[in-house]
Formats: sequence, structure tokens, C-alpha cells
Amino acid sequence: MPRSPSTDKAGLTSVRNALSVLNLLSDGVELRVVDVARSLGVAVSTAHRLMATLVEEGFLRQSPNSRRYLVGPAALRLGRAVSYEQTLRRFARPYLQTLCRELNETINLQILVGADVYFLLSAEDRHQLRVAQREGSRLPARATAGGKVLLAAIGDPVSAGWGSDMRIELTQVRSNGYAVNLSDVDDSVRAIAVPVREPDGECLAALSLAAPTVRLPDVRLPLVLTALQRAATEIGRDYAGKWSPTG
Repeated sequence: MPRSPSTDKAGLTSVRNALSVLNLLSDGVELRVVDVARSLGVAVSTAHRLMATLVEEGFLRQSPNSRRYLVGPAALRLGRAVSYEQTLRRFARPYLQTLCRELNETINLQILVGADVYFLLSAEDRHQLRVAQREGSRLPARATAGGKVLLAAIGDPVSAGWGSDMRIELTQVRSNGYAVNLSDVDDSVRAIAVPVREPDGECLAALSLAAPTVRLPDVRLPLVLTALQRAATEIGRDYAGKWSPTG
């Protein structure tokens, strides 16, 4: 049965109110239900239901002493995720720029978002014929070299619903420590990617080079792979040494 416009409007209002509550708490203050009701211009009973839902989902918590509401663990995790991306981007940028100048090809830093790979950062080369940077875009993870590296890093992909061919390929990627992609997205582009790991082995991201197929023949792959692995190690070490998710 199709939803009515009034139902959709009510749902959007609830979402807007929930976001407003989180904004009210963003400065670390504690709020009572009546404070929230007054700020949103709604009945106390409505504010109470909203707060109870946010507590249930982990976005708010209630102080055992004052019974006021504070930011919950789910909201804190979301904030740390944003901080993680910003921090990783900041630490990785000079390495991508150096690698781009050294190899004169487009370099990408990617993270996994669901079944997609998200291009967190790119450095584009200056060739007239080049692979354009994809910073801020998403592609299916299984169709990119960086995505395959990240999928291989999370373990057995059976639960993700991949077929046997993909499982075999990801097992090989995990064994090799890198992935090479040809023609999965663009038949004129070839890419090679390696994992970016912290010293303890935790995979942070994938570092990849993408180039026109004619400029990335098999004979060039060992040199590119060595440069990518060196930069990935430096990024992981730099990130681990200068930032803590609880800091």
C-alpha cells in the first residue's frame, strides 16, 4: 500500500527533530525532556518518545544521577568515523602527492562503504591522456582493484553473497597482498592496489594507481607495486603514530 503524503511528511519531521536534538547536545550539554520540547516546539510527550527512541538506538544516554540526556555511544562512533576519515585524508595527502609526482599517474586512497568503495582522496597526474581523479565518488567494490584489496582484507566474503569466482579471486588477492584490475570499470584503464595497514595489521584503506592501459603494461607493475607498498607502509605508520580513535 503506497504511503500517503501526510505520512511521509510526519516521517521527515521526526528525522528533522532527531537531528535537531543531536545538534542541541553537540556542545556536551545535558538536557531535560522539557528543554527539548521547548526547543522543538512540540509536546513534552512527543519529545519524550523521541528521546526514548534515540536512547534505544544508542544516540542518546540518560545520566543515572541527573536523569538528563547526553550524547550516546552511537553518536560518538559516528563522530569518530568522520574524524577517522578526516585524519586519514590529512596524513595521506602528502604521500599521494609525492607518489603521483614520482610515478606520474593518478593515485587514489579508498575505503569500504558497504558493498562500494569510496574514493577518499585522489592525486591526478598531468598527462594529457590520464585517468581523472575520482575523489568523493563511489564504485562497486568488486569492480575495482582497491575494492578487491579491501574485500580481501575483511576475510571470507561468502557472507557478502559473492560467487565462487569472486571468492577465488579475493583469496588470491589476500595471498598476493595486492590486486590488479583490468577492464572491470573502463576497458581503457588499468589499476593496481595495495592495502594500507597500521603496524598491528589493521587495514585502514586501499592505495591504488590508475593509468591508461597502454602506460601500465605487465613489465611496469613490479616498480609500481614497490612504490605503492612503500607509501602504504608509511601512511599506516604515520597514521598509527599520530592519531588515536579515542583521542
